[in-house]
Amino acid sequence: ALTLHVPVCSISQLSGHYRYPGANRFDGAPGMFIIHSSATKGKDSEEDSDDDSTLDVDAALDENVTMSSMYLENLFATDADITGITDDRIKEAKTNPLGIDVRTTKNGSMEKKVFLDWTNHFISQLPSDQGRDKEPAFSLLDGHNSRWDLSAVLNMMMNNVYTFYLASHTSIWSQPNDAGSNKKMHGEIEKSTDQVNKGIDTASVGYLNGIIFTAITSFIENEHKMLEATGTNNATDGWCAVGLHPADPEGCQLWSSAIATMGRFRRRGNI
Repeated sequence: ALTLHVPVCSISQLSGHYRYPGANRFDGAPGMFIIHSSATKGKDSEEDSDDDSTLDVDAALDENVTMSSMYLENLFATDADITGITDDRIKEAKTNPLGIDVRTTKNGSMEKKVFLDWTNHFISQLPSDQGRDKEPAFSLLDGHNSRWDLSAVLNMMMNNVYTFYLASHTSIWSQPNDAGSNKKMHGEIEKSTDQVNKGIDTASVGYLNGIIFTAITSFIENEHKMLEATGTNNATDGWCAVGLHPADPEGCQLWSSAIATMGRFRRRGNI
């Protein structure tokens, strides 16, 4: 069996809308962020530093990001003709129809330095009425170690985005994506994989990207159709299930189930 680790960082919006430049939809949840592994095994030799005493946010934001073209194959239309086009949105619709971004780490997992890049990706794709000198935006994140990067948090704040961290080890019932859209996205990846030749022992980055591109496209299109037809989709269901939208601290489905389960464990003497 071929086992692969390619994190796809998905963002949802409580409205249920997704940004989709290729369909001329620019107001919605920012595009997905893909992390490829640059090595077959092993972790970076240098661990992320927690020392923020010499932090230089401006210098960190000015770093140039270089990416081997192999990691971009089948995700971007590199041969798109944008000659004479001055509108950045039209350019993006032609060259990056899904509005995604790509990075690599040695083990293919999110790290603090890459998380700073993710905040830039998030900020650059905020709805037109949110961001610096506009309406504020709020970001809800889990407590993974990579999220605790001061330069990334300050970058968000400087752009009128305020970050809230969910309680540690609660994301299965407190995170909207885990409660809604992630399962649907996994299903689309499985469906996309079933449509390609699986009689291989190794897979190129381009092969994997093709699967991911098809899955993301289908996911966004189906979520949009469901929202138009019913007024809800997997994203809105997830925000509702965790009690964040509409705000319902008393009756939210997943928190209530989790609390009830903890009570049963306590009565058995397991806590």
